[in-house]
Amino acid sequence: MDGTSQKIILDILLFMGEEGIRYKTSEIEDVLDYVERMLSDERILVIYDDNKMNTVLFFSVCNDYMNYLRKPTWIYKEHNPYGKMVYIEKIVSKTYNKEIRLKIQHLIMSLYPTVRFGKWHVFGKIGDRETTTTPKEISCHNSEFIS
Repeated sequence: MDGTSQKIILDILLFMGEEGIRYKTSEIEDVLDYVERMLSDERILVIYDDNKMNTVLFFSVCNDYMNYLRKPTWIYKEHNPYGKMVYIEKIVSKTYNKEIRLKIQHLIMSLYPTVRFGKWHVFGKIGDRETTTTPKEISCHNSEFIS
């Protein structure tokens, strides 16, 4: 890993920590490995607002999202770049709104034109305790996501 990649990884982890993500000491090697591998696989989107990180998104392209949903949080899993679905593994954002959603959708569709819909799960957390799980879906029509 070169110096630029190391800086990007540290910037991402710092941003996520500032937004409330907590890293357990026992998981730190898995966290670093996961972020490094997702970065090298070009499966992280970063959106900036006024030259500051606003949103970080980790995703996988697949045909069945359950393998990603069931995996441990910080374990890397290969994806199928020709899959029909994007599964949002993690998203951390200072402000998530329609404009950001449209940017994400445009970027994913540009990178993976075979994607026809997406799925993600929202976990509300207090500390490290899961409090809510809500599945959400987005679909694609004519290379545009609709929610």
